[in-house]
Amino acid sequence: MLYTSQMNVASKLIAQHPRPHELAVGIMFDQVVEAGSNDVDTVLIDGRAMEQYGHDMHIGKLGLYVLGYYFKCDSYTAARRVLKEFRPLCTMPDEDKSRLLEEVDNIASRNADDASRHTDPMKNADHALSLDLTRGLHEDDDARFTLLDQGIETGVVSVDTSYTTKLQQMTEPVIAVTRHVLADGDERIRNFAMLHRAHRNAYQLSSEAMRQ
Repeated sequence: MLYTSQMNVASKLIAQHPRPHELAVGIMFDQVVEAGSNDVDTVLIDGRAMEQYGHDMHIGKLGLYVLGYYFKCDSYTAARRVLKEFRPLCTMPDEDKSRLLEEVDNIASRNADDASRHTDPMKNADHALSLDLTRGLHEDDDARFTLLDQGIETGVVSVDTSYTTKLQQMTEPVIAVTRHVLADGDERIRNFAMLHRAHRNAYQLSSEAMRQ
């Protein structure tokens, strides 16, 4: 549902208008608070230009910002994945070609609009550590993790999925890095949890007051 052509169009419309975008961000913050209230220890936030909000949650003691991922993919490959259309272009009927090209245009248009919007424009994560998915990454790859640790201090990892052909090529390295970072931050997470509850309650009271 979240990765359909219709959702791409709807997300683009919401993102272009400050008020709906502000409401969506407010709901996201509320969901993080609710997750903490239910003793959830790890929250994944899926969205564009989310790094700053992760830091805001950290500063506001709502959650410990651990790591952000900046995923990118060329529009043509992304369109094929959205439509689950992997036949060679030369073998596709004209109707299916047109549908694919229309989706390519939709994705490219959304990317361009998101990059130029006034509120939270989507920017390249030039400061991020680049993770090469074509090389793969296993959890026992100590040498590469040593290099990753040096770069992960930026708090963001850039991942280009344009050249991967299998789901495991995309997911396994990301899972390995995430587990590594979470395990390394266990002590920080436990210490942060003690501060979290008081600030979470304060946020809930403030959020309720703003709605009234």
